[in-house]
Amino acid sequence: CIHGIRTPRDDLMFTVADRLAEIGTRRSHYIGPRVGDGSDYLPYAFLYDAATIEMDAASAYVVDDRDDALTYDPLVGHFRARGPSPAAAITFSVMLWQTHADRALEEAALLGPLVRTIRSDGSGEDDLIVAAQLGVDRESARSYYQPLGLRLGDPNLDGLGTSGGRNELLLFDPLATKEFSGAAGSENIVRRFNFSVDEATSRFGSFPVWLSLRKLEGGVAGSVSAERDDVDHF
Repeated sequence: CIHGIRTPRDDLMFTVADRLAEIGTRRSHYIGPRVGDGSDYLPYAFLYDAATIEMDAASAYVVDDRDDALTYDPLVGHFRARGPSPAAAITFSVMLWQTHADRALEEAALLGPLVRTIRSDGSGEDDLIVAAQLGVDRESARSYYQPLGLRLGDPNLDGLGTSGGRNELLLFDPLATKEFSGAAGSENIVRRFNFSVDEATSRFGSFPVWLSLRKLEGGVAGSVSAERDDVDHF
């Protein structure tokens, strides 16, 4: 899930996929329409391994913000794990969203209505992953997502970010998404690429975060499978 794509180019994700293929990592992608206000537009994108995950691109949609309360209307995608039979494979939705830096508090407070809207969108999907940059402090973020029954894969990850509070939150409902394997984490850009903190700040707005789900619908929550083929990272 990719936030904050700021480029006039429409072929950026093709270039990213090509660069990844050059190093032996093949990824498919879906890039949504540009969303924003009159002066600032950007798209969201999904980048995924089509060998292990399939996306129903035809059902992807941008949430209809009829009251114009959000700057960057969220993108919603529907996915299924590859490998198991379609009837047995986990299916899940992902909401990709970021607030505007100048309106973060008022927009982040709308997380609840957004989640309820997506849960009742007619897809029948109970597994919802929220990939969000709320742009607010840790306590404020918790006050918005905890009443919804949402949690982080790793509770220590809600403070990650290299600048401006643009911490990445990867949220799910443990009562609905029993397929969570118990594993979650983040990619430390500073250590992985030997960047200074200033370099990481200038190149990245936040550290990437991940969680893993079992491929079969209705997995046992909180236990990590010993078989790597049983678990996918998202």
